[in-house]
Amino acid sequence: MTKNILKIVFLGLFGFAFLVYLTANKPKYVVDNENITTNIGINLFPKQFELVGENRVYSRD
Repeated sequence: MTKNILKIVFLGLFGFAFLVYLTANKPKYVVDNENITTNIGINLFPKQFELVGENRVYSRD
């Protein structure tokens, strides 16, 4: 009896995974452009910010 329940559970999981695999959207073609550069600097951060739990406002200057 226990073997039959395990078989049903296993086949159900396998069937569900196979169904998801068949119906999943195929990934679009991704172009990997190595010429993209990102300028990371202090300008990306806000000029003023407040820390959680404190009433002070800090600035980056």
